[in-house]
Amino acid sequence: MKNYALPSFILLLLTISALAQTPEMVFKKALPSTVNIIGSKQSGSGFFVLPDVVVTNFHVIEGEGKLEVHVNGSQDIKSVVGVVGYDIKADLVLLKVNGKGQPLKLGSNPQVGQTVFTIGRPLGFSATFTSGLISAIRESGDDVKMLQISVPVSPGNSGGPLINLQSELVGVVVSSVMRGQNLNFAIHVDHLTTLLQNRLSEPLPLSSFLKTVQITGSRSATGYSNEDAFIADVLQMLNGFRKGPWPSQFGLPACTNDLKWNDLLAQAALTTLDKIQGNAPMTVNTYDGQTSMQRAQIAGVKANGVYEMLIYGFDDIVDCLNAWAKFAQFRNKMLDPRVKEVGIARKGGYWSMMLAY
Repeated sequence: MKNYALPSFILLLLTISALAQTPEMVFKKALPSTVNIIGSKQSGSGFFVLPDVVVTNFHVIEGEGKLEVHVNGSQDIKSVVGVVGYDIKADLVLLKVNGKGQPLKLGSNPQVGQTVFTIGRPLGFSATFTSGLISAIRESGDDVKMLQISVPVSPGNSGGPLINLQSELVGVVVSSVMRGQNLNFAIHVDHLTTLLQNRLSEPLPLSSFLKTVQITGSRSATGYSNEDAFIADVLQMLNGFRKGPWPSQFGLPACTNDLKWNDLLAQAALTTLDKIQGNAPMTVNTYDGQTSMQRAQIAGVKANGVYEMLIYGFDDIVDCLNAWAKFAQFRNKMLDPRVKEVGIARKGGYWSMMLAY
């Protein structure tokens, strides 16, 4: 009988050798998939995950009305068409770009001790390649899986890919603890996989993410010079409304629990307004096959239920709230004691309020 042990062992070594790449090989293979995200106020890193979709951190694009995507290793510059997915809690966003790129392959099951690399733009130095280990796998208070990494990270690395020795994506670089020594973090690839599965069929404009509620300094518009003052007054008015006292003809109890402002609900409300085209709605059904609850979940809201109210034709929030209260179905929802959080968005003459319970 022939002995095949030695040839099989050699074959195994050759297979392992083929799968494991040197850092130089990882860099060369991954570089064309990585990009620099350049805005007017800030910049960051990113990478292609589909031929026309780039990933970065949500905080990199927040407040930017226009972005450029510069592909590393070339002179290729692509414009951003819009946003086709976002997860605020996981700090991820999917940008649809004008043109094609080379997507990274998504990996799975990153392990502690695994060698990982990133290519990014720390402090403006494009195509910087650094390496380290996955130090731990943790979960934040928002149920976001995080990879603690020893890869050096600086401002500008945000949104860059975390890749393994097989040039597969295992995470998205997100933050650094400044007082620590190489104490940095990346979002687990599972969150990106979920976001890709639930991406939008039509892109939302970047302008949707400039501000949740557009506030101007003019008294003739909303009367507020900043967003914090607006939110404070909205909560004061709504909570005052909920506590009554109520005329007996309404037959409604006053609420004792105060509403809290939820930025994610407000962002979901703005997503609704982006989908309204020339209508003057008084309530919301669906405009793209999604319910208000689904839009809230995509934004990162965790709630048992979400109720959305739309109204048109008001410049002032006081008039807007008074108009909502005149409708019995809206008034009952605003007084529902189960409701704990609220978010309001405005776009032109359109307003949307989301209530979560």
